[in-house]
Amino acid sequence: MITDTTDKNYKIIIRLVIFLIVITIISLGLILIERMEPYTGIENPKSNKTDKDKKIDYKYENIVFIGDSITDFYNVNTFYPDIPVVNSGHSGNSVGGVYGNLEDDLYKYNPTKVFLLIGTNNLTGSSSDEIVYGILKIAREIHKNRPNAKLYIESIYPVNNKTDNDVVIDWMVGKRENKKIMEINKELEINAKTYNYEYIDMYDELTDSDGNLNLEYTIDGLHLSPEGYKVVTAKRMKYIVQPSK
Repeated sequence: MITDTTDKNYKIIIRLVIFLIVITIISLGLILIERMEPYTGIENPKSNKTDKDKKIDYKYENIVFIGDSITDFYNVNTFYPDIPVVNSGHSGNSVGGVYGNLEDDLYKYNPTKVFLLIGTNNLTGSSSDEIVYGILKIAREIHKNRPNAKLYIESIYPVNNKTDNDVVIDWMVGKRENKKIMEINKELEINAKTYNYEYIDMYDELTDSDGNLNLEYTIDGLHLSPEGYKVVTAKRMKYIVQPSK
């Protein structure tokens, strides 16, 4: 005969068993979540990052790309699968931003080669001379702190501000003008020997017959499309394979 006391004890045991089962399921779920690898799809710009929190030991070559969103969105894992490339680009970065964060974005990686692409975000707020001065200041600082690193400075990339198409986004390009970009690039080329860096003319590689950023190479008139990055990769590879010294 089942008494009231026996019935109560039975219910307590059942509840305890259910509680333990729930706790076990939750614990297993948390363990699985911790062990899951983060998704690294190409469509996510941040998926192209080499771990910036892990210092890379010096081995043969350590190549760092540093710059703004054009670098930030450059999927180095796709274009350089077997080459030690660190993507140290930041969306919205400026000449001053690069200069002020060289320790975290560059020096800690012990680079043997540095590819610097910066300046487009300074075009509307700074003069050509100010932008050139700032970039050359970065060059001096890099040589001072990493004298054995080979420095490559790229031309600022062209833009396309024509709105008679379905590609260009007017507000994204803003007031950037190719005339000013070419003025800056000319000075960067002239100063290459004096400041001990190799100038890379990427501007002419990306323009169309009218001198604007080729629509096939852009997603909005400013940032590059996958086809645009293919052009950049082909050009950079010529310098990547060069001996560092």
